[in-house]
Amino acid sequence: LRLTRVARILKLARYLDTIRAAGEVLRQSLQVFMYMVVLIALFIFIFSVAGMILFKDFYMSADPNDLLSPRSNFRSFYKSILTVFQVLTLEGWTMLMWDGMKADKTAGSVFYILWVIIGPYVLLALLACGVLDNFEREYFEQRRIQKQLR
Repeated sequence: LRLTRVARILKLARYLDTIRAAGEVLRQSLQVFMYMVVLIALFIFIFSVAGMILFKDFYMSADPNDLLSPRSNFRSFYKSILTVFQVLTLEGWTMLMWDGMKADKTAGSVFYILWVIIGPYVLLALLACGVLDNFEREYFEQRRIQKQLR
């Protein structure tokens, strides 16, 4: 039932030039988007490994099944990636930074502040810029075509 609603909207979009143009620009942005996803994944990998090196022993307890240990930690590569992604989304990153500063004040603060600056504010902004650049290119192309028709 929902699929038919979406199909109807897509069928309607065929007749609207602006929606069709926006869809075309987003399709053209896929290449830039893929490059940015690879770049973000590379930085997540780098910061996950760095977090494991800096903070792995801090969250360790005698019992590996300790339920009182924080969910966001750097004990394993999987948990490390989830923790770095959590900081990328800016969800509770200040509490994680304070926990990291308990392990090492300088490294904890530099690690988290550096990732907050590089992650959401640089990499995700670059992703948005790539899409907006394609929209701008399409806009100027449409203006050039309209001037030629006059």
